[in-house]
Amino acid sequence: MEPNTTTKGKGKYFKVDINEASVLDIFSIYFSKKIVRGTRERNIISFHPNVNKKILERPGILSASVLVQLCFKLIEQLFSGVGSRFEDLINIMFNDNIFTQLLINKLQGKLPVLDKESESYVSAIGCLDKRVDLDINPDNSKYFPLLSALASKVVYENKNFVKAAVEDDHGSNTTQAMIFHDKHANPDRIIVAFRGTEPFDANAWCTDFDISWLSFPEFGKIHYGFMKALGLQEGDSWPQHIDNDDNPHCQSMIEKLSSLCCGKDEQPLPEIVQAKEGQNLYAYYTIRKVLRKMLNKNTKTKFIVTGHSLGGALAVLFPAVLAFHNEDSILEKLEAVYTFGQPRVGNSSFGRYMKKKFKEFGVTYNRYVYNNDIVPRVPLDNSVLMFRHFGNCFLYDSHYFYKEITGHLHEHYFMRLLFTYMKMSWDAFRKMAEGLRRPKRESLPLLVIRFAAIWFPWSAFVDHNPQDYINSVRFGRVRPGEEN
Repeated sequence: MEPNTTTKGKGKYFKVDINEASVLDIFSIYFSKKIVRGTRERNIISFHPNVNKKILERPGILSASVLVQLCFKLIEQLFSGVGSRFEDLINIMFNDNIFTQLLINKLQGKLPVLDKESESYVSAIGCLDKRVDLDINPDNSKYFPLLSALASKVVYENKNFVKAAVEDDHGSNTTQAMIFHDKHANPDRIIVAFRGTEPFDANAWCTDFDISWLSFPEFGKIHYGFMKALGLQEGDSWPQHIDNDDNPHCQSMIEKLSSLCCGKDEQPLPEIVQAKEGQNLYAYYTIRKVLRKMLNKNTKTKFIVTGHSLGGALAVLFPAVLAFHNEDSILEKLEAVYTFGQPRVGNSSFGRYMKKKFKEFGVTYNRYVYNNDIVPRVPLDNSVLMFRHFGNCFLYDSHYFYKEITGHLHEHYFMRLLFTYMKMSWDAFRKMAEGLRRPKRESLPLLVIRFAAIWFPWSAFVDHNPQDYINSVRFGRVRPGEEN
């Protein structure tokens, strides 16, 4: 089916723009009554005239969102610089290849400089878990969920590391996603892995803490920052097509990715293409075009979409926009969507829309949540923000026992902070002890972080690391006595 080329308009919206915000504006939002009457102070907050006024009556939520985003903006360069030095340090301390190379350079009288683009250099996330290989066969029911979990971790790394990791599989990468062709299974699968929130990327954290949203009549209310990360166009619209001829950066990236994924050579060496600044605007359109070309080579090939953290949100939004554009020929090839530590993306209307579409095209949607991970519990699902999860959720505890939940998590996560923190601290202590007993499951850097988490209330973020999600899928099982 050839989709139409019309641009579908937006509905209601609520936006928080911190580009012109100051500390004084936080107090103004919290104490001023003007916003309730619709006054838009310095264009920081804008909203549709018919928006639900409950959000305007809760200035605490608004001011908290602005405060957190403003803090990240103020420390953006410092945050990035400290993060870069931290990653250098942990690579020197825990990465044998990097340490050996620096030592050799020093002995040879060369300047011991770290190459952040080398295949040996790993991110902070990569240092927590260096596994890139599967230890199960393609006929195992856990194969594709585990492959997706690994891909969701590897996509955080630099292009040369990814190139080495995918080996003979056909791979390509943008700043938003990695696409590779797994030919070990029959039929073969294409994996699209979206990159999540990088630990030291202030802009990515601003996206996570932004409470702005946009609604479309077709599929309900969706987080505005997530849509912008996927490629929402000017005017807050999703046009069916964009004029690539007038966008040389976009066209160049599409041509490079297309030649790599669909070249005449049936088994090309894996290549990674890094998008330049400003190309994130075309992420959805680039991935869609490359994916269509890859799928056209073999009518039996299916594809899987996956992602961790913010990448999980993008993994859900990608098929949503495909459905929005009536891309039935692509959706018919979509086999599954697996997300790990995914935040809430939209409201209940969006959930109903996606469940209908997934059922129509026979798509499996599994959402994996590990233990006390805070990210799947935000944005809030209260009566003000009204974000909701949907579909099947596999909730794992610290022993990797799981239970299947339909819909959103029914728990008082933020209401019982003291109990939650005590549970987090105990789990961190127990996981540290288990890691010493089973070193293959726990890396030394992660053990250090778990030890620190016993004394500081950040275990909710420690539980967000990809390693525990990989272990959950690999070693997860139903608690004895609870089998169906």
